[in-house]
Amino acid sequence: MADTIRRQILDALGVRAAQVRLPGGTAALNICYARQTLAAAELPALVITPQEESAERRYGQDLITMPVSVSVAAVLGAFEPLTLAEAILGELRYVFPAPLEGLAEDIRYAEGGVNEWPERQDQAIVVTAVFNIVYSTAANDPFNT
Repeated sequence: MADTIRRQILDALGVRAAQVRLPGGTAALNICYARQTLAAAELPALVITPQEESAERRYGQDLITMPVSVSVAAVLGAFEPLTLAEAILGELRYVFPAPLEGLAEDIRYAEGGVNEWPERQDQAIVVTAVFNIVYSTAANDPFNT
């Protein structure tokens, strides 16, 4: 069975995630989908989590908005939390909103930042950006546009 348009979009976001660079780091990000917990050995990691989408019918097509959260978990190292968080958020906002030709009509940054700032004894920080991805499929057909 073929992948749905939604799955194709998520796969394309995974490819795009490989472009994200952490400041001062050369370690490649471990790219994951829909994970809630990560082991320290998996850091740095980027987690792509699709949310519940909404749809409306337009001219025989389903116009769908899918929120997707993109989170980066990284070791603080020598960085101050604010410095690292702002660099990561900027990188996410730079890399992800570009159009996905043939798949998504629009990708809009919706919100982002740090949900819980780390304490002095913490070793990692998580920065999240949420993007609203607008795409369409044939009416009641998630496999075709």
